[in-house]
Amino acid sequence: MHAGAARWLPFVFAAGLLFAATVEGQTLGMPALTTGDCATTSTGSVQCTKTRGVGFAPSATTDTTNAANIVSGRLRGTQMPASSNGTILYRSYAYTSTSYANDYTTVGTAPAIDAVGHLQFNSTAGSVTGQQAVVSSVVTNSENWAMKATFVLGTVGSSGSPAGGYGLVLGAKSVNPNAPQGMLLNYSTSAGALSISTFSGTGQGSSPLASVALPTPSVGDTVTLVFARRGATMYGIAQNGGAVTTVQWTDPLRGTSGNSILPNTSQFAVLDFGGTYTMTNLAITENSASNPNLCILGDSKTDGVGAFTMSSRWASMIDQYGPVDVFAGGGDMTAQVLAAFPVLVQKGCSTVVLASPFYNDLGWGTATATWQANYSSVVSQAKAAGMKVIHMLSIPTSNGQVNATAANAWVSQTYGPSGAGDTVVDPSVNFNASTMLIGDGIHPNYLGYAVVAADFVAQSGLTAAAGPVTYTVPSPLALYGQP
Repeated sequence: MHAGAARWLPFVFAAGLLFAATVEGQTLGMPALTTGDCATTSTGSVQCTKTRGVGFAPSATTDTTNAANIVSGRLRGTQMPASSNGTILYRSYAYTSTSYANDYTTVGTAPAIDAVGHLQFNSTAGSVTGQQAVVSSVVTNSENWAMKATFVLGTVGSSGSPAGGYGLVLGAKSVNPNAPQGMLLNYSTSAGALSISTFSGTGQGSSPLASVALPTPSVGDTVTLVFARRGATMYGIAQNGGAVTTVQWTDPLRGTSGNSILPNTSQFAVLDFGGTYTMTNLAITENSASNPNLCILGDSKTDGVGAFTMSSRWASMIDQYGPVDVFAGGGDMTAQVLAAFPVLVQKGCSTVVLASPFYNDLGWGTATATWQANYSSVVSQAKAAGMKVIHMLSIPTSNGQVNATAANAWVSQTYGPSGAGDTVVDPSVNFNASTMLIGDGIHPNYLGYAVVAADFVAQSGLTAAAGPVTYTVPSPLALYGQP
C-alpha cells in the first residue's frame, strides 16, 4: 500500500453513534440507511435508535451501569458484583416515586421521599402499628440472611414518652397466614433498649425474647441497624458513632426451654413505632453458600423442630453432599415454597429436594388442585433453571391429624420412575413412629432425624464427596465490618 492510500479503521459503535475515519484524516459520507433502525444526520454521522425496528429501552440509553433503570425482572446472583456480604437480594440508596412503588408495599401512611431520595418515616409516638414499608420484591425462607439500614434520628424518646414510646424496627414479616412466625428488631429510644421480639404482622407480638440497654441517643445521630438470622440464632446490632450494641436470641427448637418460633417464609420490612427518622440506605443479603450442591425445601420437619440443635436435624446430617442450603419454615406450605423459589434460582442450586412441602396444606385444608399446582410449578421452575429435583415423601406421624397417603401416591406416580422419572425418597422405610417422634406426634426426635438422613443417603442416588463439604456462614458482625 503506497503512502497516499487510505487505510481504513473499522466502524466503531459508541453510545449509539456509527462513524468511519481514515488515518490521513479523510472523511467519507455514509449512504442513507433504509432499515429504519438508524438515520443519517446533517453532519454525516449516523444515529441509531432501534434494533430490528424495536426502540431502545430506557435502561439501554439512560445509564447502562445503573440498575435502578431496570424496573422489572430479577438479576441472577451471577450478574451481581462479587461481595463479601453474601448474595445481594436487595439494595438501595435513593428512591423516586416510581422505584419506591415498585419496591415496596406499605401499611399505614407511606413514608415520604425527601429531595435526595431518602425515605422519611414519621409516625405517631406510641403507635406500635405505625408505618410499615415492606420490600415486596424479596420473599425468602432462607435461614441465613441479614438486613442492614442506616437512619438519621429526628426524634428521640424520653421518660415522659407515651406508652409504646419511640422506636425504629427492622423485621422479617411472615407471608404464611396460618403460621405468622415473624421476628423483629426494635431500636427503642424511649425504653433505651435494643430487643428481639416476635412480629405479629402489625407490630410487636410479645414481650421481648432478648433485650439489652442502649447508649443514650441524640437528635441528629446516624444509627446503623443490622438484623440477621444465622441458623437458629437471631442477631441484632446497633451502631451509633463509636458505640456498638449487640443482642441475640437462640431458638430452643422444642428443647427444654420452650417451643420453636423461628421465622418462616417472610418479606423484609422497615417499621416506625413512633417518631421521625430518615432512612438513607437499605441492604438485604442471603448469606448461605452460593451455587450449593443441594438446596432442601420443606417445613418445620426440615427446619429441625424437635432436634434441639440445628446440627441434629436430618438436613444437617447429609453434609457429605454439601454445601447444603436449607430453605424451610415452621408451618410453611406449597404457596410459601413457590413464593420463595426465585431466591433459590438466584443462588444457583444444583439439586433441589422437595421435602413434602404439602404436609401443612393437608393439615390446613388447602384444595388438592391448588397445592398440586403449586408443587408442579416449583418443579417446572427448578428444571427450567437446570436443577435436578429429588422428591421426599412425608415423614410418618402418629397424632392422626394428617393422612398423607394420597399425597405421597400422587408425588410418586407423577414424578417417580413411572412418571417424570425423578428420584423419590421414602423416609418411612426404617422409621418407627412409636419411638422416633417427640411428644407432639409430628416432629422427629434425634433418632428419627438420623433415620430420615440414612434413608435419604440410601435412596437419593447422589454421589457423596470424599468428606463433609460445609460452608461457614459469616457472622453478622463480620458481614458488616463491625468490631
